[in-house]
Amino acid sequence: MGNRKSLFDQDRLNAYQECTYFTEKQIKKLYKRFSSLNSKKINPRKANVDARLSFSEMQQLPELKENPFKDRICAVFSTNGRGISFEDFLDMCSVFSAHAPWELKASYAFRIFDFDSDAFLSSSDIEQILSCITSSSFTDEDMSTVVEYVMKEVDIDQDKKLSYPEFEHVVSKAPDFTELFKMTIV
Repeated sequence: MGNRKSLFDQDRLNAYQECTYFTEKQIKKLYKRFSSLNSKKINPRKANVDARLSFSEMQQLPELKENPFKDRICAVFSTNGRGISFEDFLDMCSVFSAHAPWELKASYAFRIFDFDSDAFLSSSDIEQILSCITSSSFTDEDMSTVVEYVMKEVDIDQDKKLSYPEFEHVVSKAPDFTELFKMTIV
């Protein structure tokens, strides 16, 4: 009677717990949230770790819906570049959880802000970041001035691009970074 089959086998649940900052109960709740984004494609009572949600389906998640970086977040966490699997979703939720360490959050923030994925933040990346944050309300001249100022202030080696250590240095000076880089999904 009380012998209900678990959503995931115990080995998989143990692996998920080892790789994330979530409990078994939270992982099951996350699967329900994931499957609720398209219950026709993903059965909420039977785990299907191979099923993928499109980026637009994933972006219906209230925690992502209004985020100006939602496209980049999906792109960075997608392991195949075409959709989000439950394991991708679990990784994303883990990184954005309150329990993820500062270093992990900084690493993913850098990847999200690196629009051209060249392992540096160039003037173009900074411009795209500002456009996302300000909804492109700067004039071209204002944008150029702000980007130039940002690069002058944080480009320590003056090579006209920010490396991860330079970004990490800047983010370490932002006391509210971990609070801003957080989503509470469970």
